[in-house]
Amino acid sequence: MVRASAHAEVVVIGAGRLGRLAGEVLGATTHQVAMHSRCPVLVVPEGVPLPSRGPVVVGVDAGEHSRPAIGLAFAEASRRSAPLVAVHAWWMEHPGAFDDASRWADGEHPAYEAEELSVSEMMVGWAETYPDVAVRTEILRGEPVPVLRETARSAQLLVVGSRGSGGFAGLLLGGVSSRLLHASPCPVLVAPSAARPPLEP
Repeated sequence: MVRASAHAEVVVIGAGRLGRLAGEVLGATTHQVAMHSRCPVLVVPEGVPLPSRGPVVVGVDAGEHSRPAIGLAFAEASRRSAPLVAVHAWWMEHPGAFDDASRWADGEHPAYEAEELSVSEMMVGWAETYPDVAVRTEILRGEPVPVLRETARSAQLLVVGSRGSGGFAGLLLGGVSSRLLHASPCPVLVAPSAARPPLEP
């Protein structure tokens, strides 16, 4: 399947039923394909009705590896005539005894502005390329996997990056992406986050 991906537009594979530990084992077929594929991989959850409505959701962070996922998400939203929700989950220490917890919860903590700026920089240019796509950005405080999983409950597609970049890093699917492959309530489209080396003949 990995060899076939070098000449494919997308690879489609089932998520299967794996436990939490098994879902992180490199030997799992789904993970092997998602890690090494030369094209995007669509992972379809087992036993879940495929949604035909709802937005396309894309997980965004401040790293360059998010750009391919953002571009792919815009393309999918345009093709499906669906809105796009860009979700950025961030997590810092809990408020201290002298912090204003309500301001923290309302997004007015100083760290929120830095997170918002990072996401805005990642989104620059895409709206001009896809003017037909209505975009909403959500910057939420919380662990990325539960935040994305909850947001995806009303989505028809969740797009994430793989983060693999060759060498040892190329053997590892990003922690968030890896856990979402078997925990998402909707199909997950994994975008290769970096160019992969040519396959040996």
